[in-house]
Amino acid sequence: MRYATLEEILNKLFFLAVTDEDPQFIEYFLLDYRRFATPRSVLLGMQKFMISLSKEGAYRHMAMYAQLRLSAFLERWIETYPHDFASPGAPGALSALLRQMLGNTHLVHYATDLLPFLDTLPDLVDHDEWWAKKDDGRVRSSWSDDGTGLDSEDMAVEIHPRMTEADVIPSVHVAVTTTTTTVERTDVVGSGAGALAGKGVISTVVTGNISPSTLSMPTLTTRGSRYSIVGHTHGHSLGDAGSAGASHALSPSRNLSSPAVHTVDASGGSPRLRDREEERPPRQRVLTGPDAHPDAKANIKELLRVSQALMKKEPMHIAEEITRVELTYLLAIQPRDWLRHIPGKKAFRDEKDDPISEIGKIFNYIANWTASLILANESASKRLKMMEKFCLVARSLRVLNNYSGMRAVVTGVNMSRLDGDYFSQALAKKPFWKSFQSLEILLSSMRMYNAYRIALRNTAGPAIPDLEVHTSDIYRSEDSNPDFKPSEPHLIHWGKFMIMGRIICTVTACQTRCRNSPAYKFEERRDIYDLLMGVVVMDYDTIRERSTPPSSSRDIHSTYPFIPGETPSTLRIRKILSGLSR
Repeated sequence: MRYATLEEILNKLFFLAVTDEDPQFIEYFLLDYRRFATPRSVLLGMQKFMISLSKEGAYRHMAMYAQLRLSAFLERWIETYPHDFASPGAPGALSALLRQMLGNTHLVHYATDLLPFLDTLPDLVDHDEWWAKKDDGRVRSSWSDDGTGLDSEDMAVEIHPRMTEADVIPSVHVAVTTTTTTVERTDVVGSGAGALAGKGVISTVVTGNISPSTLSMPTLTTRGSRYSIVGHTHGHSLGDAGSAGASHALSPSRNLSSPAVHTVDASGGSPRLRDREEERPPRQRVLTGPDAHPDAKANIKELLRVSQALMKKEPMHIAEEITRVELTYLLAIQPRDWLRHIPGKKAFRDEKDDPISEIGKIFNYIANWTASLILANESASKRLKMMEKFCLVARSLRVLNNYSGMRAVVTGVNMSRLDGDYFSQALAKKPFWKSFQSLEILLSSMRMYNAYRIALRNTAGPAIPDLEVHTSDIYRSEDSNPDFKPSEPHLIHWGKFMIMGRIICTVTACQTRCRNSPAYKFEERRDIYDLLMGVVVMDYDTIRERSTPPSSSRDIHSTYPFIPGETPSTLRIRKILSGLSR
């Protein structure tokens, strides 16, 4: 569907959360739904959907299964984007939904596991408030007449720091039974096509009413990185409430802190991504390199020294160090950073907080670094030898599937020969140049970068994608498509958000493989790192100025065969002679 109302999108979302027929839809919705809806509207829609399932009489067991699957979807949402629930109105809607779940015995184990999350809401900060849609009533769901999705407004209780358990947990009547029931629960997270996530054995032995006065809030304990919920009453455990010889085991504890890690196909099919808004890994800070002041002047002698030292290093070792540096910046990108990066959204207070701009800065630096080390040499023969070195580095980057670093090096080599084809005929006779030209074809923009897209789709193992291509795709999808249909503002342009989700998930798939694969665990080579990041490179104007051919054309003839045609020096001599003859 290209255009749809919020109610239609939520209906499909809840249906797919139950059937697990289209995991991509759920991934894309959680990624970019905040562009057209608020967390509160989704929670209220889920609550209304849960109520409608409770009224199913003929298909009661199927309705209970659907409610279990929706509860698993809610848990997945909390694990993946916990900061969504810090948005205005979301805490009250979430507490109302958990109250409703506590009223159903088959959902109590989910609700009790999620209750401790309510205590963390006052400390959470909504990272997406700068670009997310505000609750202005433009998109209203038809779950109820007033658009709130609730039959009565008192069901949505705002969380207050001093709220007691009596305000949240209703009285629950538990019938006496002597049988032990094995409850199988399914989980959306990492379940594939509906695989079982775990089993819990529950022996219900409590009789009578358990009210908030006798049942305290569950205690949150940690074992490593997992949470476990312990329910207790005053003076004795919950399992001892009704019978001395009985016990009550809660459902298995689940990890609410670690992100969901999934394997993904590079083609974008069935992307299952590790996209939790977690703390970004620390990046290496350097005093020179990309962090150098824009007005800092390059030292030609220092660049020449680095160029000579780099000639002694293996091309594969240089490529590995470039990949190791870029990988740190790539893994710092979170999926929603792409939505924050879109121009005009003003989602970042400081450009340094934008990891996509940071990795773009690294790309530009590596390109200028390549051109600077080539142009630091005055003689043409040494420039050609340095070009050959970087062509071999680019080929090594292709072997490592580092498309971003490969484009940066190829761009730097081409920048070093901006003014015409002075070296073209000499380069054409070198065996490495044909291999370099094949890399240029791979990165060509012909047919919307079709060669690169095919290569990435067929890449097995870890890869660093060419973010220039994917950033351009995001920009085009944003510029040419409004969020809502202009003639009918209540219709959401869901086709646009599906495209954006597919683009982002392609990059996230590469990030997941880079995290999980040992192929990118390179040895740190400090000497090469210092050569790479410890210099101040030339700016673009200096590169263009020095890219003009050397004054002495005999130097290149002494190393390579005579090149037919006129060089700039011979052309200048001919003009002087022609002027004298007049």
